[in-house]
Amino acid sequence: MKSIILTITLLPLAAYAFGPSGPPGDPSTAMYSIPDVCQRLESGAAGEKRVFRGPSSAPGTRSGCNLNELMDKAPAIDDSNGAVPGHVIGSRTYWGLVNGNWGLQTGTMPVHGAKTYVPQAADQGIAAGYYQAGVVKGDANLKPENIRAGVTIFGVVGTYTPEPATPTAGSTFRDTLKDGSSGPEMVSRLKFFEKKL
Repeated sequence: MKSIILTITLLPLAAYAFGPSGPPGDPSTAMYSIPDVCQRLESGAAGEKRVFRGPSSAPGTRSGCNLNELMDKAPAIDDSNGAVPGHVIGSRTYWGLVNGNWGLQTGTMPVHGAKTYVPQAADQGIAAGYYQAGVVKGDANLKPENIRAGVTIFGVVGTYTPEPATPTAGSTFRDTLKDGSSGPEMVSRLKFFEKKL
């Protein structure tokens, strides 16, 4: 008989440790309900703390989700598809699902403003991060007929074949040197020689 009384005495103490912190109606008993937690997990609803006044329905009457459904709605570890801080824009918060980054986290991905790239002879590095906008400049003169045949510029293969210049007496011209630069200006002095027999 003593062991039965002891068990009956301990059960209310254990229930009290996990239940309301004061008598029914006491403001210190305000807490969220299981349906509030379910709604938070489903839709982000704020919920409302309510003062405990006693059961609102008879035993066996269901109101909201049960603990199994609550656990099903709760996030779980996802090391394959979960984000880490470097995947999320800096200063944005998110709920981490990866081991070592579980719970409320803040992103660290660098945010860059609008960026404009102008093609150049050398490669231009692009820093990792998020770009709000950007443009790579184009040029309407980048056409095959404007590029010497056999030369490719930014993927455009040239088709232009220059006609050899025929200088006339007194005209000036510049020759293109092997390195692509222009040579000195020259004056054509045409002379005709008569071959004597």
